[in-house]
Amino acid sequence: MNCNECPLNEVSEKFDKDLISKAPEDLRAFFTCSEKICEERLSKHSNSYNKYLRTSICPKTVWTVIYIGCKDSFALNQVDTVFDELVEGGYSELLCSLFENASYEIRRKLWLKMTKDHMNKMYMFDALFEREGLKPFCTHPEGEDDSIALHRYQYYILHGSLGFINQRSSL
Repeated sequence: MNCNECPLNEVSEKFDKDLISKAPEDLRAFFTCSEKICEERLSKHSNSYNKYLRTSICPKTVWTVIYIGCKDSFALNQVDTVFDELVEGGYSELLCSLFENASYEIRRKLWLKMTKDHMNKMYMFDALFEREGLKPFCTHPEGEDDSIALHRYQYYILHGSLGFINQRSSL
């Protein structure tokens, strides 16, 4: 979706006041956009698009990260695009928040996409992994099978806790 079609963009033909009204009144300005830059960045391969991803966070992204847990239809429709933008832009904190807020089904879909398309960027989840006591993704204990390690990380991402899996491995 480009800015000209975004319901959060005030200058868009598709601006949706009802959608914005879901946000608390004092935060509505935070979720409202008035950018007209899409003509410059319509091509995902252009330098201006890549520069924009690195330097700016779109209100659509913030909306999706926050409202994905409420099963908001706009957030659900944008989750794949937002996921790709967060990974490509290097926004690990927002990516972790997206996973924390999303339902199991969405986390599973995004995890599979991450392990298929972005295995080299798994370090973006290190803050979540370290909170559970896991080592950063790129370092596995000596002699541990990578598939077992990946399973532990996957279990934590999908279920939010390693209590059961750690208990089972100590038996």
